[in-house]
Amino acid sequence: MSGVRVTGGLLRGRRIELPRGVDVRPTSDRARQAYFNIVRDRLVGGRFLDLFAGTGIFSIEALSRGAASAVAIDESRTGTALLAGRALSLKIPLDVRCGQLPQTLRAVALDAPFDLVYADPPYDMKLDVATLLEIDATVPLAEGAIVAIEHRSGALELEQVGLTRLRFRRDARYGNVAIAFFDLADA
Repeated sequence: MSGVRVTGGLLRGRRIELPRGVDVRPTSDRARQAYFNIVRDRLVGGRFLDLFAGTGIFSIEALSRGAASAVAIDESRTGTALLAGRALSLKIPLDVRCGQLPQTLRAVALDAPFDLVYADPPYDMKLDVATLLEIDATVPLAEGAIVAIEHRSGALELEQVGLTRLRFRRDARYGNVAIAFFDLADA
């Protein structure tokens, strides 16, 4: 097993092992650090939603850096079982849910609003726009919420998306990876 490391907060330096036999593509330390630097003002005391959570590194890092709670959703039973066990061993308030979007996301919509949403859909499945539309339609968002979606640099086309609540703010690029940031249009 190889691992990724938590880059900030109380768990800084802690290595999170990558499971064998589970197809994950962890975001680079550089891109993750940049993301958390951008959203730090919304993070402390906030609620964090991690979609296509994989290793759960974003949820773990959000909690390490001061988020009050986090929900991680992934469709891999093996991955979510490992993540739930990891959350217990780290003693962090991480709610891990196994399921596919949009069904699992609709169940989360019954919860309190989120301050931050991070989605990292598999690049090869081209789910970035569909995921963004589902977040826009379903996820309860707090005032000032920030939504981010990771995508292959240059691959996210927003011209014809048709968002109703979300407004595109910026696209931050880190090599072949980019993170598109959105906020509430009426904010």
